[in-house]
Amino acid sequence: MLKILKQNLMFRRLASSLFISELGSWFSYMLLIVMTYTKTETLMTTMGIALFLSIGSLVGGALAGVIIEDKNPAKVIIITNIASALLISSLFWLPNTIQVYYVAAFAISFVSSFRTPAFNKYIVSVVQEDDLMEANGTFQSTRELVKILGPGLAATVLGVLPESQQSVGFIIDAATYILASCMFIGISLGKIEPINIEKKVKVKQSFWSRWKEGLSPIKSPIVISVLVMYVCIMLGIAGVDVTFTAHVDKSGYKAEFVGYILGALSTGMILTSIFGSKYIKKLPLALQLGGGTLGLGLFYAGIGFSTNIYLMMASAFALGVFNSGFNMSASTFWQTAIPYDQLGRFFSTITSFLSSVTLLGMGINGLIGTISTPQFVIMLCGGLILLSGLVSIFIIMSVNKTDENKVEPAKQTL
Repeated sequence: MLKILKQNLMFRRLASSLFISELGSWFSYMLLIVMTYTKTETLMTTMGIALFLSIGSLVGGALAGVIIEDKNPAKVIIITNIASALLISSLFWLPNTIQVYYVAAFAISFVSSFRTPAFNKYIVSVVQEDDLMEANGTFQSTRELVKILGPGLAATVLGVLPESQQSVGFIIDAATYILASCMFIGISLGKIEPINIEKKVKVKQSFWSRWKEGLSPIKSPIVISVLVMYVCIMLGIAGVDVTFTAHVDKSGYKAEFVGYILGALSTGMILTSIFGSKYIKKLPLALQLGGGTLGLGLFYAGIGFSTNIYLMMASAFALGVFNSGFNMSASTFWQTAIPYDQLGRFFSTITSFLSSVTLLGMGINGLIGTISTPQFVIMLCGGLILLSGLVSIFIIMSVNKTDENKVEPAKQTL
């Protein structure tokens, strides 16, 4: 990971800008949550912020890929960062009402949905294929560090400010987006061409035709298998903070002890992201993806099986290891298996689809939890994830073996 950061200037600036902007995003997120709860004092209304964030991602994801596909990804990142900055800073002057917060949550997420596919296209443009696993590991460790540092930093700064001045947090978040954009200007606004990827002749198509074309890779059995694993994982982990908290409480510990479990999870993910990528990419694809999901489900269920906080932490650490391995492998698989000229559309649509799956998972897990126990929900979800990984191992191995058999006769005739 350190090697690619040291040698690739464009990638280093991308990673730095991501860290800065996501760190600042915690200020706006916490302010929207805190201000909404302060005004309404109801959990249902406050959860509306998360709902509108998900809806914004769902709607934006359905459109963003087609719109940005042929655009310079660096320019898209800069423009969306500036748009986010203007949008977020406007909350400093707008009325502090629930309606404004809901609209802002939707708009922030909608704009961000354009940034996501651009990031993935930019990575493929400036990183050699052999280095993609390390690149994805860098981003994963960056995001996990932000999850640890962001809430604490935002809470500290907002806690120091008088309540009447806490909206300054919106300005801080906007400033981080401007800073992130400045890191690209002057180095990334030139013509960005993908590395070692052939250009295709452009054919004028309708929006609907381009959208469907972006999903054509789904015909592959391996792509379908990976998507099924993603769906099972997203269904299982939806509302995981709430489920883990309830399980810890039912196990006889203080609810805040869930922080130890989440900390162990993040530690496992960060360590694997930093040190594990060079080993994971040597494994067969079936083990990278199916094996990672199988281990993820096994240790996710392990947290539910245990009522001892230390065993929960150990399971969470192992869960982080396998979760990190799957995330890096899946991202690298998409970036290498999906044609570059379809990558933005594919990523954008899949992101939108997974947002809807997450919403569905929160509802299903909440319903099951009301008629059973948090422990049962965790074990059930872990078992579902484990099963999808096990089945995928055999599917991927079977497809790869079939492809090898198809190649062999051609080699023999030469």
